[in-house]
Amino acid sequence: MSLRRSRLTHGIFLFVFIALAIWLRWRYMANVGLHVDEFSTLWGSRQVMDSGLPLMPSGVLYTRGLFSTYTIAAVGKLFGLTYMVGRMPSLVFGVLAVITIFLLGRSSWNARVGLLAAAWLALQPEAIEASARARFNAPLSLWSLLAVGILFLTVRHPLKSEEDHALRYGNHILFGLFFAASLFSQEATFLFYPSLLLCIIWWRGLRYLLKLPVLLGQGIAVAAIGLRLAIEQIGQPGQLESIQSGSPYLALSLDIPTAWQAFDQLFVSPIRLPWTLAAIIAMAVALIGVK
Repeated sequence: MSLRRSRLTHGIFLFVFIALAIWLRWRYMANVGLHVDEFSTLWGSRQVMDSGLPLMPSGVLYTRGLFSTYTIAAVGKLFGLTYMVGRMPSLVFGVLAVITIFLLGRSSWNARVGLLAAAWLALQPEAIEASARARFNAPLSLWSLLAVGILFLTVRHPLKSEEDHALRYGNHILFGLFFAASLFSQEATFLFYPSLLLCIIWWRGLRYLLKLPVLLGQGIAVAAIGLRLAIEQIGQPGQLESIQSGSPYLALSLDIPTAWQAFDQLFVSPIRLPWTLAAIIAMAVALIGVK
């Protein structure tokens, strides 16, 4: 009876957080005008509806957020492409991310951790904005959560049975697919791929990477990175080199003070500092709880 009551309580809290997430994102969608970047995404989606390719007036492909561009085009085909229709996929992906982070928190720790994470994502100002605009941020949050979450759950514990071994095949392939979806939502996803490899090696050692399930999943991820770079080079020739000359995000850099000056307001501005401190505390508790 106690377990049933506990599950009911957790379900009620989750329902409240999901309802809040929907309401806050819908309010933002309905009352805030288009950001300049949304025009680019909506233009690309209109071109996909007309010709199948997100061609800009210059003739180059609009490769930023390909997943969002095609998703919005598909929804636009069904309901007509307006700015509110273009924003609806982000709302759906944003709410799914709230549900996903609850499930990952419950699977990795317990339901209370999942509820705390869901509350944070439902109420976080940047997450609300990202889930209410016709851009790639909401799909990125969902697919990256799923990719990191499934990999964490898979490599954290050693194999115990043949059934477990079969399950790991599916999990590693799912990681590759989720990572690919995240990469095609936002190409900068590949920047955290080395960190994921290091986590696998730290938990399981180098030899773990040679297991067939792991090779399959990582192969999908690496192939997706190669395909994404190829699309960038073919669709917008010379752009990557131009970006690298001015803002080399593909280069390793140890210039921490300069990087901090560029990003410090994302963490220490008055409106964001409470979230930063809460995140640090939560990560510390989570690391202590990982065995």
